[in-house]
Amino acid sequence: MRILIQECKKMLSVRLLLLLALFTVLFYNMFFELNLYPAGGQCTDSPYDMPYAAKLIRKYGSTLPVTEKGKIEKEVEDLKKQSTELIREDSALVKAGISDFDTMMKERGRLADYTDEQMSEKEQKEKEAIMDFTSFETEGEKIMFQIQYANSLLDDFALTDRPEVNLLRSGAFYILQTDMSKMPVMILICYAVLLVAYHVRERIRGVMPLYSTTKTGREIYPIQYLGGFICCLIIGVLQLLAYTIVWYAKGMGIFWQCPAWETRGIECWIKGISFGQYMGIYEILVLLFCIAAMALIYGLARLAQGYITGVVLSIPGCVITGAAGSVIFEGLCSSFNMFSMKMWELYALIGCAVLAVLVVYFRLRWDEKRDIL
Repeated sequence: MRILIQECKKMLSVRLLLLLALFTVLFYNMFFELNLYPAGGQCTDSPYDMPYAAKLIRKYGSTLPVTEKGKIEKEVEDLKKQSTELIREDSALVKAGISDFDTMMKERGRLADYTDEQMSEKEQKEKEAIMDFTSFETEGEKIMFQIQYANSLLDDFALTDRPEVNLLRSGAFYILQTDMSKMPVMILICYAVLLVAYHVRERIRGVMPLYSTTKTGREIYPIQYLGGFICCLIIGVLQLLAYTIVWYAKGMGIFWQCPAWETRGIECWIKGISFGQYMGIYEILVLLFCIAAMALIYGLARLAQGYITGVVLSIPGCVITGAAGSVIFEGLCSSFNMFSMKMWELYALIGCAVLAVLVVYFRLRWDEKRDIL
C-alpha cells in the first residue's frame, strides 16, 4: 500500500495538475457547447430560449398537460402586450405607423423581401426602426424571440400524441450530447499527459531497467498500473464533476427534473428517467469508457523512450480512442444516433472493456516473464 501511495504521488504532481487544469479551461473555451450557453442549439438559435424555458419550468413544472395549452397562449398574449408597450414608447416606430407587435412583425416580414433600392425612403426608415427595435440585444429582441419560442411550444401541443408536452427543449439535449461526445477526447488527453510524463520520467531516472532485473522488481509493474488506474479515475471523476458544476452554475440544473424525452422527436430508449438521471448515466458511461481506453494509453506510455516519442505515440492513441468515444456518445441511448440498433452503445462499451482487460493482461504477463527491459 505504501508503494502504491508513493506511485500515485509521483503521478499527481502539482505542476502536472496545474497543466491539466489549464488545458481543461482551454478545451472548454474552444470546444464545449456548454461554454456558449445560453446561445446555440436552441429553437430560435438565440440566447433567450433556454433561460425562458427555465422560467416556464419554474412557473408550471417540467410538463404541461395538453388540456392546459391556454397557459402558453396566455404567455404569448402577455409577451405581446409587453412588446406593444415598448413599441408605443419608440418614437421611430410610432412615426412609421406601427403601434403593436403583430403589425410590426407583419411589416418586418414584408420589408425583408425588398432590397434598399426597391424601397422608398419612408420604407427604409421604417425597416431601420424595426431592426433597431428587434436587434442588438435589446428588450424588444428578447421579447420577440420569447414569443417565437412560446409559439413553438404551441406547435408542440398540436403535434404531440402524448397526453402532455415536455417543457425541456432539444437545446438541452444538444448541449449535453455534443459535449459528451467530446468529453472522452479531453479526458484521454489528460490521461496521456499523466501516464506518458510518469513513465518517461521513470525511464530517464533508470529505474525501469532496474525493475526488470529481479522478480521483486517486476512486481512493481502491476502496482504502477494500479496507481495509474487510480489516478486516471480521480482525474476522470474531477473532470465530470467540474462539468456538472458548470452546468448547474449556468442555471441549467432546472432541466434535470424534466423527463428525458423531447416532444418533437428525441426519445431516450431508457424509459421513465429524468433528464438529470440521463445526464448521470451519460457521465458514468463516459468515465467507464475512458478508464477502459486508459489501458491503450498505458501500453503506449510504457513504450515511450522519451518525451518526444511519448507524444508521437500518444497522438494516434488519443485520436483512435477519442474518435471511438465520439461515435459511441453522440446521442447516447436516444433516437438521435448513427445506428438504428437500440442500446448498441452498451454493447460497444462492453467490447471496449473486454479489449482493455486483454491489453492489460498480456502487457503485465509480458512484464512478469521477461528478464530485462
